[in-house]
Amino acid sequence: MQKTGIVIPCYNEADRLNVKAFAEFIKENEAIEFLFVNDGSTDETLRVLEGIRSISAGNTMILDLKVNQGKAEAVRQGLLHMFSLNKYSYVGFWDADLATPLNEIHRLLSASAYSDFKIVLGCRLKRLGANIERKAKRHLLGRVFSTFASLILKLPVYDTQCGAKLFHH
Repeated sequence: MQKTGIVIPCYNEADRLNVKAFAEFIKENEAIEFLFVNDGSTDETLRVLEGIRSISAGNTMILDLKVNQGKAEAVRQGLLHMFSLNKYSYVGFWDADLATPLNEIHRLLSASAYSDFKIVLGCRLKRLGANIERKAKRHLLGRVFSTFASLILKLPVYDTQCGAKLFHH
């Protein structure tokens, strides 16, 4: 069975983490393992993460960074840790607030399984049945940034800021 490792960077997320959603997903998807990276949180995030780990049947790990280093560094350290375990076909990261629902992991895995893609990026795109709420200013700035990133990288990327990304190991 192919294993997938997902890094969840967390900074002061104790009040926002949807423990029930993570617990249910982990219980129903044993081939997907999570590494929660506590990025120097000053609230009860670590305690909440330990609670998730205690009910996850071994599919959850915690990397506890003592000092806040920022989301990018938390993701980087988490991905390096996952890659070092050398047991995953796919490794990725997901935003802790579940702005992209966990069941979308399967959609990204499907996209990568039927192609030779090495990276699959999530995208917040309005479609029937979707509920995406963003302030106009944030949407506009995101579009400007994504357009420049797409032009510079010479890649047709629509949404570079979506916190759902998957990489073939």
